[in-house]
Amino acid sequence: KDDGALEQRKSHILDSDDPTATLWRGVAEALWQLLETVSSKTPKPPPVLDEHRLPLCADDSPLVSVQWTAAEAPRKSDSRRFVFAMLDGLQMSPRCAVTAIVLLEMLIRTRRDVFCPRSARPLVVACCVLALKLTWDAEVLTNAVFEPLEDLLTGIGPVECARMEKQVLNLLDWRVPNDPKLYELYARELVYIGLRPGQAFDPAAVPPMF
Repeated sequence: KDDGALEQRKSHILDSDDPTATLWRGVAEALWQLLETVSSKTPKPPPVLDEHRLPLCADDSPLVSVQWTAAEAPRKSDSRRFVFAMLDGLQMSPRCAVTAIVLLEMLIRTRRDVFCPRSARPLVVACCVLALKLTWDAEVLTNAVFEPLEDLLTGIGPVECARMEKQVLNLLDWRVPNDPKLYELYARELVYIGLRPGQAFDPAAVPPMF
């Protein structure tokens, strides 16, 4: 995918009232809000989740890593662009996208020192892949999941992606939230914060969860 294609897709998602686009905007907004409230002054992400050590993207990627390795938060447009590229590339259903954010926020609550701009994208990638594996009925292999992302995440491969997944599970102590009401609450909130100006909240747009 080239730079122009990503921008075109981002514009479509930002301008659409489609329920999936609305929820995807909510996911991007949730990540941005988390980045704005990073509280750790001395973040200590594991090396496999640290873009200072393992940049997700080489210079040939339209999703370059440089904006994410600075101390301050990246621009909101960078956050949106990355989230939309991941959700679109992985063809994540609304239920899957909600699950990814639940995993991300649970991890941050448990290990706040791990989350910072340079670890945000590896954490999102790992949580998205784990969410796919948790929500799909069939077996999901990391190699197959990574294939549509290989032109974007040009700094890593399936092996590194699998290591990121395992690291996130270790940080979660291999405990995945299983309260249906929690997922329903997140689904509703993500739709709400993803509304465009003037767009009315439609309860029917909240995806059914587990």
